[in-house]
Amino acid sequence: MKSLRNAISRLAAAPAPVVSTRYGGPSWEQRRQRLLETLGTDLVIDIGANAGQYGVEIRRNGYAGRIASFEPASETFARLRETCQSDPLWTARKLAISSEPGVATLNLAANEGKSNSFLKQRDLSFGTTATMRYVGTETVDVTTLERVGPEIASENDRLVVKIDVQGLELEVLEGAASFLDRVQAIETELSLYPMYQDQPDWRELCDRIGDLGFVFFAVDPGYSDPSSGRLIEIDGLFVREELAALRAGY
Repeated sequence: MKSLRNAISRLAAAPAPVVSTRYGGPSWEQRRQRLLETLGTDLVIDIGANAGQYGVEIRRNGYAGRIASFEPASETFARLRETCQSDPLWTARKLAISSEPGVATLNLAANEGKSNSFLKQRDLSFGTTATMRYVGTETVDVTTLERVGPEIASENDRLVVKIDVQGLELEVLEGAASFLDRVQAIETELSLYPMYQDQPDWRELCDRIGDLGFVFFAVDPGYSDPSSGRLIEIDGLFVREELAALRAGY
């Protein structure tokens, strides 16, 4: 009984778990929404929309402007169309966006298309990689942002582009050409540990976006290996340098 009382006493005296207070700023979603409001964004171009999760998220956090989503895979596009059909300011097109127009073979992943890619997967095994494996292919239509951009954006629209294309980010930027001059901000996945063959390193992608006139504005941790804790992917938010500088105190 005495040993039990001592154990209870030690537990009572133990300090409460410490919750980190290193960062007390807005959440990633709040930060993004604050930027969309600051920029006065008229249109968000959602490249690699899957079933519309990104559009739902920005709507939930207060964005009320137009959304143009692009998703090439048939089954996934059907879910996207269902997601946005009741929203008059949200359109969806069954297209892939890359560096050249045409047709291509898309590898279909088992995780509801979240890891669909034109690239081959690397032979990796950790975390949820088993659910990401390819289970089929589909021939899809491909266009470029330079070609389709003027169809969805008016001359005076203030534009933000979100890119989630599983290793083809540089291809999307290359195909944007001069249309990218009209874009105020880019949100994209950055791979710290490439999951696909020939996938660009995150530093290469950051350098290219920097060359195009954007600066790193914010970052959000994404997927990590649940066993080791190693961070695999992050989301990066980049803003035109002159616009970020004007709002440096925000």
